[in-house]
Amino acid sequence: MWVVATTEERVELSATARSIGASIRKNPRYQARHFRLTEAETYTTEGCRATKLIRTAIDIARTHGFPEGLVAFDWLLRVGVDTQHIRRQIEAMGRFKGARIARQCLAHATPLSESPYESLARALLIAAHFDPVPQFSVGRYRADLGIDGWLLIEIDGDSKYEYGTAETIRKENDRKKQIENQGYRVLRYRPGFLLKNPQGFLNEVKTAYTTRVS
Repeated sequence: MWVVATTEERVELSATARSIGASIRKNPRYQARHFRLTEAETYTTEGCRATKLIRTAIDIARTHGFPEGLVAFDWLLRVGVDTQHIRRQIEAMGRFKGARIARQCLAHATPLSESPYESLARALLIAAHFDPVPQFSVGRYRADLGIDGWLLIEIDGDSKYEYGTAETIRKENDRKKQIENQGYRVLRYRPGFLLKNPQGFLNEVKTAYTTRVS
């Protein structure tokens, strides 16, 4: 499952009872939570009980918020989990803290996202009241995200530059030039920037957007 940690990463444990050992509660590497879990929501692996994928995504959304939740929900749809199946599980959980965020993640989730950082960027934009379109088509090219049919956003992972760097950069520059020559504005970001400076990312997008529409 895709996960993107926007805060400090800790091992998260769900306890169905209030009896959590002091060694776990006091250990800064662990985060203990108290959830109601059914047998249908869990499985056992290597002697440990764990939550199944849909329940895990719901718990990420309810405890970590919309951006991290959307990353997990996008992954569910990308690997073929049925939307109605997810909706039924949310409904079966009844009233719980964070249910609204889980439903919001499901409403905005898409199987089209190609990386967790594309999902993160889209989540940040949605939360800022933009309406980004995933895998936006520009002729024979595709941009990771498109806003209002002209502002394009690309999330560049480092892996594409590991081999054949000069050739890769040349092709990317040619692609960018072809797109911009058709009247589009292209903004490019690395995953690390999204994680370290999400507000800076939004500020740059807002500046580019308002410059065109004002």
